[in-house]
Amino acid sequence: MEKIEGMLQLDGLLEGRLSALPEGEKRLQEWVRFAGSVALPFSLEIDGSQFNLLPGRQPLEAAQLGPEPSETVVNALNQLVKLFPASERQHVFSTLRSVEYRANLEIQTLYAMGSQGQIEARQRSVESQTTAPLRPMGHKQKLRLAGLGLAVALVVLAASTFFVDYRQLLARVRDRLTPFDAQAVAVDNAAFEPYFTVEGKASQEGCLVLSLKRTPQYPQSPQDLDKLSAQSAGSLEQRLAVEALARGYVHCELFDRDGRFITAAFERIAPLQQEESIRLRLPLPPDRRLGKIILAY
Repeated sequence: MEKIEGMLQLDGLLEGRLSALPEGEKRLQEWVRFAGSVALPFSLEIDGSQFNLLPGRQPLEAAQLGPEPSETVVNALNQLVKLFPASERQHVFSTLRSVEYRANLEIQTLYAMGSQGQIEARQRSVESQTTAPLRPMGHKQKLRLAGLGLAVALVVLAASTFFVDYRQLLARVRDRLTPFDAQAVAVDNAAFEPYFTVEGKASQEGCLVLSLKRTPQYPQSPQDLDKLSAQSAGSLEQRLAVEALARGYVHCELFDRDGRFITAAFERIAPLQQEESIRLRLPLPPDRRLGKIILAY
């Protein structure tokens, strides 16, 4: 993603027990509307007795969140935490994080539950190559630029016919317009192959749906996790995989058909402790054809 100065990207999620909150779904929906009113788009997902709150995938204008965007996020999250009884706040789990882009700088913030039962921001600044935002053009400038662009395009089009394979170009366009084939997407599950397998792939409502099935080695109790942790002590890869199973989340990395990275997200697999099979819904990128998914820790 291009690092445009003045923009902020949210990632991760908040998770908790719905049963700990009277009229839980109604009150969480009210919080989602409140967050939207302060320019923080979230969506609510209910999974049995658990809830997930996921931030919008589109970058936000940091200025809409005030002079210190992280404070706005912390205040909104603490409004959510206050909905729960004090004894239940320790069960609200957060992997939410943000990256704000300033001139040659990234402000990276992790929003975690603190010891006092409130969300706290843990922040660091990292030097980075950023891009200044485009300034809006006037009407005359737009017309002049459009005319110049048309003239240049005609010249380039005439000259490019000698070295551009337009037949191949049209084939790519036609490929984008054809229906998405879920079976053509490769799934790399090497990191978790001993514990669950990918049994099927399907396209549904703008998402790629992966069907996961646990193996007999999948840990279904704290005792199973302890045994796996002891067995994997000598291998960093196995230890990281077991830690991901303990958290109940896998890191999904999406690539296009040319092997270029598109995006990544954490997806919840904890229900495999109770269910033999589950389905993961991964939103399809709107402008690039999905080619490969890597399930990592």
